Amino acid sequence: KDLKVQIAYYTSVIGVAKDPNEVRLPHVWSLNGDEGGATQNFWRSIEGVTMTDPFVVWAVSQGAPLRRAVVEGDLYLSDNGGWSSGGFMADVRVKGILDMGTQQQWFFRNVGLGSKGVVCPIGWNYVFMGVTGLDAPRCQGSTPGKVV
Repeated sequence: KDLKVQIAYYTSVIGVAKDPNEVRLPHVWSLNGDEGGATQNFWRSIEGVTMTDPFVVWAVSQGAPLRRAVVEGDLYLSDNGGWSSGGFMADVRVKGILDMGTQQQWFFRNVGLGSKGVVCPIGWNYVFMGVTGLDAPRCQGSTPGKVV
């Protein structure tokens, strides 16, 4: 019950089951790197699991997909205001809030958001395809030239 998995370089967590709900992990995260941001957090992934922690941080940049998963709490795509840059999420359900933080250049495909929707405080360049529960007005933020 107290399994804690920090996802680092060249690490993949893959739930090998028919349904992500069959592989449940309480504490899974990818935090800022040594330089204080996540712009160098590459080559890591999560697939086929349910994350049960109420506060999941997936602070990554390119080459770090989150696929076929369920997040039972809130999902934060940056860590503590540190810069992060890009990612891919597909076939994911986020039951809490999806907080984009400082992210940019994200592609979302077939993502289900709960009633709390998404918050995009300062990032930009998001593509949402087949996303349900998207709350566009909460995604306006203050970044000049932001397009959602």
